[in-house]
Amino acid sequence: FDGLYVSADTFTVLRVTPVLGRDFSAADDRPGAEAVAIIGSNIWKSRYAAGRDVLGRKVSVNGATPATIIGVMPDGFHFVDTTDVWLPLAQMPGSTRQRRDARGLLMIGRLPDGIGLDRVRAGLAPIAANLAVTHPETNKDVRPLVNTLYEAYNGGVLLTDSITLTQLLAAAFVLLIASANLANLLLARAAYRSREIAIRAAIGATRWRIVRQLLIESLLLALVAWVLAVGGSWLALKLSTSQVYLPYWRLKMDVRLLGMLAAVALLTTGLFGLAPALYASRRGTADGLKEGGRMSATPKTRRWTHALLVGQFALTLALLHGAALTAKTFYKFYGLDLNVQTSDAVTTFIRLPAQKYATPEQRVAFHTQLRDRLLAVPGMTASTIASAPPFTSAGRRRLTAVDGRPASDPPPDVMTVVVEPAYFHTVVRGLVLGESFSELHGTPGHEAAIVNQRFAEVYLGAGSPIGRHLELRPPTAQRTYLREAEGPTPPVRVTIVGVSPDIRQSLGDAVPIVYLPYRAEAPAGVTLIVRGSGGSAHVVSAAREAANAIDPDLALGVVRTLDELRDRSMGVSAGMASQFAKIGGLALVLAGVGLYSAIAYAVRRRTQEIAIRMALGAQATHVRWLFLKTSAWVVLGGLAVGLPASLALGRQLQINVVLADSRDPVMLIAMVAVLAIVALVASIVPARRATRLEPTTALRIE
Repeated sequence: FDGLYVSADTFTVLRVTPVLGRDFSAADDRPGAEAVAIIGSNIWKSRYAAGRDVLGRKVSVNGATPATIIGVMPDGFHFVDTTDVWLPLAQMPGSTRQRRDARGLLMIGRLPDGIGLDRVRAGLAPIAANLAVTHPETNKDVRPLVNTLYEAYNGGVLLTDSITLTQLLAAAFVLLIASANLANLLLARAAYRSREIAIRAAIGATRWRIVRQLLIESLLLALVAWVLAVGGSWLALKLSTSQVYLPYWRLKMDVRLLGMLAAVALLTTGLFGLAPALYASRRGTADGLKEGGRMSATPKTRRWTHALLVGQFALTLALLHGAALTAKTFYKFYGLDLNVQTSDAVTTFIRLPAQKYATPEQRVAFHTQLRDRLLAVPGMTASTIASAPPFTSAGRRRLTAVDGRPASDPPPDVMTVVVEPAYFHTVVRGLVLGESFSELHGTPGHEAAIVNQRFAEVYLGAGSPIGRHLELRPPTAQRTYLREAEGPTPPVRVTIVGVSPDIRQSLGDAVPIVYLPYRAEAPAGVTLIVRGSGGSAHVVSAAREAANAIDPDLALGVVRTLDELRDRSMGVSAGMASQFAKIGGLALVLAGVGLYSAIAYAVRRRTQEIAIRMALGAQATHVRWLFLKTSAWVVLGGLAVGLPASLALGRQLQINVVLADSRDPVMLIAMVAVLAIVALVASIVPARRATRLEPTTALRIE
């Protein structure tokens, strides 16, 4: 299980209270206080059978002093991500609160009404400036980064807003397509009922009464639509959350969603039902009676019908473009050469408690024993550790100098990963240049580093990177988890001994990475990566047995394979691709149904005209072309309007969300072909039906 150290008032600020027991108190968060813990409902149910007697029981966390369970958090609460155990910050090893170089704490506050982030930033700026003057060794160039909690844990404001707005825009497009379908059907229905409405008007019904009746009929449609929307939303929610990993997001239905669905159904049905109702009630009584029940349509209504169909196909094209882009991005990610051997590799997080493993030498000795024990197990082929495995976020260091010269102004922050020598044989498919770390690297006089290819391209230029010197300092504006020793971390000068292929710590373009030997840092918290045969369960069991043989009190973290880490890192991309594919498919179906309905209505309306044409010798192909021509104009109009909109949407997606080329000609041609095929299928069925009419029978149809 994952755990988190929090201050006593964290849950108060988050406005979440335990469902059982109590929250942390100020006394719990003081040095020397009795060790206490709050657990999540997942542990409560799986380990304690949801028993109320869990309060007061002891739980050992990372081999530290057993903590007394004082509370249980609500079901589904995970702050942050998969956290299931919370401990007071005072229990965190390393005296983090007293260290000015500690960047691993996140401060959370709740703003009063009317106070924005800009005001908070303005208030913190002079405090940061004063600290930079009084403590330059740790606070020089430190600036507070202020964001909402929502942005901080959802990829930042750019990604969060882009995904949210993109999905809302796609949903709005589908709503407009469905509304255009509704308006077309109601227009056709109004034309079909023109005689009935004329009779009602002739016997005294006012225009308002007629409009009211038609609107009530439309609202009945809204009620049915709301019921179907609630059921469909519930089913879609179940399917989407079970198939795709969504980091930090908790999707659920509540009263607000039900109310929004009801409001949307009423509003759209009312708005798009009002125009046909007004049109039907405005026609003259004499005109309505003279039509004798024939389904008629004025040139104006036909223009409206065609315009609505063009709009549907334009919006559908835009959605298909978005679906194609997100799908292509997902498969581009999935098909990237990640330079990582993911098969048969299992990862788990290990944090060595400071009470037992206070020195780097003790931590190195533990991991050396663990590796030796694991490799002695039959079927285990490799074992290594890293401060951050592939596909996860890593710490950063400030690159202040390259070969004694300043790297740039200001110095850039580069990603750093602390690894054992076996890392480049266990995880990576070998080095591109140079040699891997040896057991000496990281000891005094043997300061070394391995850089990836992207780092060499960006910072080293031409020539061999081997033997070049880098100066790295701890980050001053970002958090680091690499050290647990007291006092500021000194700068380190390292010599490049090898070049690694570009391993993805996150999806997207490769970023510069510096790898440092484990002996140089010996962080307390690392990820164990084990490769072996016999399946992940066998590998995990071997890892637990080996760790417990060395330290029975040590607990392993959440176990995941490298394949799972890769899939989790693609969660947002996979979710976007899945959602857009479903939305694009739904839009395509709605557009096809709309065109089919319009052509079918036109066939019925022009039945007598078709009969006369065929009686005078018109060929079936000529009659079919009458209706296929309408579809062709609709598709061409949709392309004329939809292509520019699709390219504009694609550019926006390409900037913020996807990596695929929005102007890919093959993709655009494929979308146009799909749209044309759907239009052809939707038109050919009613068009063929028109040619099968017997002229003598058709002439008698009113």
